Amino acid sequence: MLSIVVWIPITLAMYTGFAVLIVGPLVPPLGQLLGSVCDANLWAIEYCIAQGQRPWGNHVWSPPPPWWWVAVFYTVFLAWAFLPQWKSRRFWGMTLLISWFAAGLFLSTSPLPNLGTNEQAGLRCTFVAVGHGTSVLVETSDGRNLLYDAGKLGSPVGAARPISALLWSRGITRLDSIVISHADADHFNAVPDLLQRYQVGEILVSPFMFERLDQPAVRTLKDVIDKSQVPVRTITSSDRLQLGDDVDVEILHPTPQGVIGSDNAHSLVVLLQYAGRKVLLPGDLESPGLDHVLAELPIDCDIVMTPHHGSKRSDPRGTVRLEPHTESNS
Repeated sequence: MLSIVVWIPITLAMYTGFAVLIVGPLVPPLGQLLGSVCDANLWAIEYCIAQGQRPWGNHVWSPPPPWWWVAVFYTVFLAWAFLPQWKSRRFWGMTLLISWFAAGLFLSTSPLPNLGTNEQAGLRCTFVAVGHGTSVLVETSDGRNLLYDAGKLGSPVGAARPISALLWSRGITRLDSIVISHADADHFNAVPDLLQRYQVGEILVSPFMFERLDQPAVRTLKDVIDKSQVPVRTITSSDRLQLGDDVDVEILHPTPQGVIGSDNAHSLVVLLQYAGRKVLLPGDLESPGLDHVLAELPIDCDIVMTPHHGSKRSDPRGTVRLEPHTESNS
């Protein structure tokens, strides 16, 4: 019954959408009317999908099937649509369709397509292109992983999709840790979506992460985390973590007492160390928190993510002093 209810607005949205493209330039008032009908049907589709997602266990997230599976599916579908002689009896057609989707589900969820994807030596640090936001995937040679931030300015889906695509391409179905640097939505608004798609071992936050529960995005995040029952651990500059056998994770900021300033000033600053190499992830750190970190001894890093997306308030020139680095083979 639900499929019939959804099929009606899908059909209407498709036909009115094409009508807008054809009629709109010729008769603008009629094009606006058709556009309104199309918008209404798109809203109805989203509403039906949202209602269908409410019952527990009615859907699961899985990696996408291989590209060749999709290509073969659409090739056969087009042939079936435009070549009547290809149309078989409904029973055999449905049997073939169900078998093909079952094969796609098996290929996407089995370990076979991902063999060798995680075979690497040392530390792999991937900066995900989410737009105006931050997400960094850290992987170790023994299969451990950590996700530093997961969000972007705007729709959370815009961040969840590229992050999920990266995780699935690496064969990752479980995140050992998610670090949320601070309480700005462009650093965490994809986390609720990721909690639906992946198993998560723990979520690491600063003591100041949930101080602003009056902010709707922070409240939503807290509610989703509580509902998912994923453990939340508070970390500060007094903590050191071990990621796998050979990657040391040092927390440089904030202190347990914090500083007087915005959420940005309380960003979790993470220093990754492996085999003498160092990667610095500072979130949106800015003064006075930035001044507190810069007051310590300089850190010789190999890779530094500029604080606050390179904002002037993060003092990128004062934070990062580039010096030539050479290696001797002797």
